Amino acid sequence: MKKLVVLLILFLTLMLSLASCQSPEPTPDGESVSDSETDGEEIAEPLEIVKDGATRYTIVRPDEADDKTVEAAIRLMNAISEKYGIAINLASDFDLPGQERSEYEILIGHTNREESAETLEGLKYGDSVIAVKGTRVIITGGGGKSTSDAVDAFIANHLTDTELVLNGALNVRANTEYAFEDITVDVKSIKDFTVVYSMGLDGMADAFMGIIGNACGVKLEKVRNVSDAEGAYIKINKADSKAYAYDDFAITVKDGNLELFGGSTHAVAMACDALARKLTSESSTSSASLAYTFTLPSRDVYINDIDKLPIHWDLYHDTPEWMLDFDEKYAAFEDPDGRFMASTHRGDMVDYPENSIEGIISAIKMGADMVEIDPRRTKDGVLVLLHDAKLVRTTNFSEMKGKNGLPTSEYVWDWTYEQLCQLNLKEGTGGTSAKVTPYKIPTLEEAIKVCANRIFIRLDRKTLADETTCAWGYEKDIWPLLVKYNAYTTVIMTWHSEFTRGTYSLVKKYRALAIEACGKPMHNVLADPDDMTRLPGLVTNNDLTPAVRGTLTISEKLLSELVKENKSRLNFYKGKYRIYQDAHTGSNINGNAESHEFYAALNDVGVNFILANKGLLCCSYISENFGPTEYSK
Repeated sequence: MKKLVVLLILFLTLMLSLASCQSPEPTPDGESVSDSETDGEEIAEPLEIVKDGATRYTIVRPDEADDKTVEAAIRLMNAISEKYGIAINLASDFDLPGQERSEYEILIGHTNREESAETLEGLKYGDSVIAVKGTRVIITGGGGKSTSDAVDAFIANHLTDTELVLNGALNVRANTEYAFEDITVDVKSIKDFTVVYSMGLDGMADAFMGIIGNACGVKLEKVRNVSDAEGAYIKINKADSKAYAYDDFAITVKDGNLELFGGSTHAVAMACDALARKLTSESSTSSASLAYTFTLPSRDVYINDIDKLPIHWDLYHDTPEWMLDFDEKYAAFEDPDGRFMASTHRGDMVDYPENSIEGIISAIKMGADMVEIDPRRTKDGVLVLLHDAKLVRTTNFSEMKGKNGLPTSEYVWDWTYEQLCQLNLKEGTGGTSAKVTPYKIPTLEEAIKVCANRIFIRLDRKTLADETTCAWGYEKDIWPLLVKYNAYTTVIMTWHSEFTRGTYSLVKKYRALAIEACGKPMHNVLADPDDMTRLPGLVTNNDLTPAVRGTLTISEKLLSELVKENKSRLNFYKGKYRIYQDAHTGSNINGNAESHEFYAALNDVGVNFILANKGLLCCSYISENFGPTEYSK
């Protein structure tokens, strides 16, 4: 619903030998252009953007631009700088008193320049334009996504090897097909509504407007105050934890206006998503039918049916269906040179608490291939998920210790499971300033039940000497749960000593048992032994999966250093074995850790299975750059 297909791109130019002339090509994301047109038949002078290794142009973007427009402007600046070895400035359209505007500008998005306003006339939300007006270049779309696509098309089609010279009459337009010509509420067009947003929620407003725009092409206006709205409005309020519980939200209707409330910023985002989906499910609706109140169900409800848990990031991302296919994940794992794969570190710990059942469900929903979790044993023998031996960082232990007969010890092994159920998890990775959530410490059994035949699980094993009472065993604790939930291929065997023991005998045993139970072996990730010559035989004999754990020293190092230090290992593995690598410890490429650029750089050198802190970012990289692995159904 949020992304509609843009069909057929044609780039036309006039008859000038110096013009930047391109035959019709698809845009970088596979979309294509239609309805190319020019500003008349007169011959215009070519526009020299970069000539003889120099430029007089500045890239200009709106002062209050959405994230996609800002990122696109930076991307264009970097592309021109790298292509031609020059420095080109990037500025906002904010005018200082007495400041004169340059005549030589590349305008990105909805700037305050007249040329931008003229170009945007009649432009729908998903449409885009690349045009020359006088000495200015306009690259814009009706929304942030279409502006970003236009920038990518410009980079792909107009940055020639030696110079950047444009046809002076260039005017190329990409048009989108929409599900609806309009959306009406009480017979009133959606374009008659204004979005009103609270401070700090502008990105949320942009995402909401994007769903509407992609459905019917309408670019809604947004303002900060109700008094500035013309006519009816849709108001996105700040989180109200006094009136609403953490994940609860409401859509209310009054006098034809719509207001959204929630107990946390996450809940407000979910309210926006719920309203957007209601509005775009049909072309006409009544305001009364849009009123809605949501209360988070009990844990058992969404553990039994993960679709009962609304996801915090649903407003911002759509997961392709193929990324939810466990058989596809299984097949991809077997392909050493296959698509990039994502393992989420302690689940989704950006939008939910680490090691929470909610964060695990979120990882499944975003299309992650694997979730890494940390089982520990309680005083009464129940395996629960906690990274630390201590309860201080990730729970409200400090507030609850000693109350109602609870233990005062901060160690998990001094608490029974029933006692742990009285604690609540903190947001994200916890800490003293993190908010307390309604979410509870989950059991390993709950995690396996939720993950069974949906996503791989990697179990991390703690080996501190004082934790012997908390240790878990594969044969005693894990295999029985796989049998109970028919999840024979869900948990992978890792490099921990219990699994390896020189001959990998335990791995081989349970791979054989899995084949007997379900017809397929479970997968594993091997340790990276010093004697790499042992690996081919193990894999060739089909005893083990062709996947190894990378032992690159990633922390705080640039990728170029990693490749140099590990050249022989990477050359040995690339194309033969999947390399599973922890990539969440401060690594970066060009100073940017955990980015699409960083993932791509790792993938280029053969590291193609990543343990990431930012699961949704990693999954969005996969969805935008790869397709499903083919397998026999």
